[in-house]
Amino acid sequence: MTSAKPPRSAPAVRPAAIGAALALIAVGGVAIRDTLVEAGAVAGQPWIAPALGRLDGLSAQAWMVPAGIAVAVVGLLLLASALKPRRSTHTVLATDGLWIRRHDLLEFVRRTASDVTGVEKVEVRGSFRKVVIKGRVLSDVDKAAVGAATEAAVGRELAVLSKRPALAIAFSETAR
Repeated sequence: MTSAKPPRSAPAVRPAAIGAALALIAVGGVAIRDTLVEAGAVAGQPWIAPALGRLDGLSAQAWMVPAGIAVAVVGLLLLASALKPRRSTHTVLATDGLWIRRHDLLEFVRRTASDVTGVEKVEVRGSFRKVVIKGRVLSDVDKAAVGAATEAAVGRELAVLSKRPALAIAFSETAR
């Protein structure tokens, strides 16, 4: 049995692809309009034939070479963005086939750290590689002991991940 592919972000070329799709829809709309005009179903003049008539007979201009180079560069950039590997959006749990988002991982760590005795407030930031826990402890509690207890509690909970992130923990005392 093969496992599912890991969740990935949308391709970098997606906005350009959406723009190209909308442009093609607009061209199709103009073509339908011209067909209806030619069939006599809609009053008006066709748009495509006059536009093509203006292009017919044009000679080479000085601006065409730089414009062609610019179009080629844009095409190469679009090709590169289409082939660029997509960013991973989830990390795998130790149980095969289960994934967790970065936001959910950080919320999981925040709740675990908040449940440690002596912790007053916790802020968590980070990624799948490193999680930074900053917080305040009650004034009558030892910061080092709370830091060690927090590291142990979070470490136990992060055992469900296949790759455990590095932890950086810093606590300060609450001002009276």
